[in-house]
Amino acid sequence: MIGKTVQNAFALRHVRDGWPVIPLKPNTKAAYWKDWPNKALKDGKSVRRHWAANPADLVGLVLVDVFVVDCDGGDIGL
Repeated sequence: MIGKTVQNAFALRHVRDGWPVIPLKPNTKAAYWKDWPNKALKDGKSVRRHWAANPADLVGLVLVDVFVVDCDGGDIGL
């Protein structure tokens, strides 16, 4: 199976919905590319190819004019 991971499925869904995606290094949330907004993946073929080679990568979205709150698990003192 090529590119059949949860991350691949999420990335494909976002691309189909018109949201460019960027692969993020596992456990770091760091982008692979310095110019990531311009190098974002925008089509299913690119997404499948990337996640087939890097199945553990996380999925990041390139967002414009959107407010996002990222809440990670763990002890945050609340």
